[in-house]
Amino acid sequence: MKQIRFGLIFFILAVVSFLRWWFIYDQPIHGIDDANIYFVYAKNLAEGHGFVYNVGGEHVEGFTSMLWTLLLTLFYLLGPMEWLSLVFNFTLVSYSIYRLTLFADSPEEGEPSSFIGFPGALILLFICFIPGYLDWTILTHMETGLWSALLILTTLQLLQQFRQAADKQNSRRLMILLPLLLFTRPESLLWIPLFLLIQVGQLYFRQFSFRSIIRYTWPPVAAVLVSALVLFGFRLFYFGYPFPNTFYAKVTDSVGRNIVSGAYYMLRHVKENPFVPAFVLLLGLALFFIGQELYRKRLRTSSAIELSIISLSALNFIFPFYSGGDHFYLSRFLQPMYPILLLGVFYPPFWRRYLHLKLQLKNRHQLSFFLLAASLLILTSTRFSLLNTSSIQKEFDVGIYGRRTGHQLNQLFADSDSFPVVGTYTAGGLAYVYKGKVIDLMGLNNTAIAHAPDKKKGGYKNHSAFNKRLFYEFSPDILHIDFLDSLQEARLNEHDKEDFQNQIYQFIFLDDKFRQLYKPVVIAGDKGKLWYQAYVHTRFLEELKQEGRKIYLIPRTEDTSSKDDEQSLIRLSLK
Repeated sequence: MKQIRFGLIFFILAVVSFLRWWFIYDQPIHGIDDANIYFVYAKNLAEGHGFVYNVGGEHVEGFTSMLWTLLLTLFYLLGPMEWLSLVFNFTLVSYSIYRLTLFADSPEEGEPSSFIGFPGALILLFICFIPGYLDWTILTHMETGLWSALLILTTLQLLQQFRQAADKQNSRRLMILLPLLLFTRPESLLWIPLFLLIQVGQLYFRQFSFRSIIRYTWPPVAAVLVSALVLFGFRLFYFGYPFPNTFYAKVTDSVGRNIVSGAYYMLRHVKENPFVPAFVLLLGLALFFIGQELYRKRLRTSSAIELSIISLSALNFIFPFYSGGDHFYLSRFLQPMYPILLLGVFYPPFWRRYLHLKLQLKNRHQLSFFLLAASLLILTSTRFSLLNTSSIQKEFDVGIYGRRTGHQLNQLFADSDSFPVVGTYTAGGLAYVYKGKVIDLMGLNNTAIAHAPDKKKGGYKNHSAFNKRLFYEFSPDILHIDFLDSLQEARLNEHDKEDFQNQIYQFIFLDDKFRQLYKPVVIAGDKGKLWYQAYVHTRFLEELKQEGRKIYLIPRTEDTSSKDDEQSLIRLSLK
């Protein structure tokens, strides 16, 4: 029966993932731009250059997950990295959901009675149709799938121990899972203590002596400490810093600002997923029932399991307030633990005792409810994601755009003596493809910018580390803008206060020093088939002139009082 269950879940998730991949995202195989940053490091490491963003450049940990980078390096050596990444994430997520439904359908003792039950079917239904989970864990090529699977498997391992006698095998499994979490994401430093606390609580609940609790708990604790010593020791030795460079680059705001940003993040999550308030209310009701048991000192096994799930869900909801969330839509931070939240909402042994619910698909009324819930869920999720353009489509577009730009730059400067140094804020796809050096002006892949003492706080989330002083020190040959379809598309909007690039570059285009050093031009290439608009350093501009390049200087219009003037075609003069 287990093989049938796994095959069914694998097939359903495959169909839903494929439909979203094919119709919603137009078959993206390159992932989002942040995934391409992982690809850059995996490629350079596999080719023997080490953990570097630019070949021959500084050692920098410009990625969040060490384990995911190492896995991608292996995939790069074995074959088509992107396809192997997609298959790996999908298989791992499918297995973790399979294990989750097994637990949900199992009675407090023994095995599930059917190949898939009502609770497992409900959980699977929500995972398939609520926007975000399959997108972030599988399609983006990020470490989110690996992170989610490890969180789910670790949680299930701990919850299962409430039903079974503790043994050394359980400790050995935690000795593997907890270090893997540590190597996957930095916030494991918050999750691991809670997992260990649940482990201690589980042993205490089963009335183990203090000595026995220590005996079963110290092996996973020791494994975590040794792993932490290895990980942080390697970082200090190789990179010079204890945390990933991304941690320092994503400028840390005040606690108050993070709380406010986290609140907006949660509000957006509720808007994207209208079922969350109902889930929270149900867990609140469960907590009320558990509180009554604790008051009477009669906590039962199912209640102890439910309490553990509520604790984990609470940490999942609290984390965005600590970190301030991020700029991505569809709740990337919250999605990995979403299946565990669903387990708490639909955990049969707990609700059966209090609400006398026997969740079985054979029950006619419950089958009707299941079909009604399925229809409502599909209609609601359709409104937000299923038939409409996904809110994270732009993240895939940025990755595709970066790769296309990298190829175009290679083509444009193929006949030059060397490829120019390009400064940009889209640091993934472009760097993976481009043959020249790329400077990540947001600092994720640049230690000087990430650790600058005069970093500016505030601004766009994860896009506020740009440093004018360091920009002039680096003085890239080109500050990237965009390729054009024709010469007539050239535009300047340096005074636009709403423009994204103006804001993240802190309106550097208006600085006198920048205007002296950099000129807005269009470079023509490939017999009029390529038109590249960029800010070019005067030093490199002279090199281009000597090569006989066709260069068009874009006049700067200082008078922005006329809206018609701003929207009209800017005249270009041959340089």
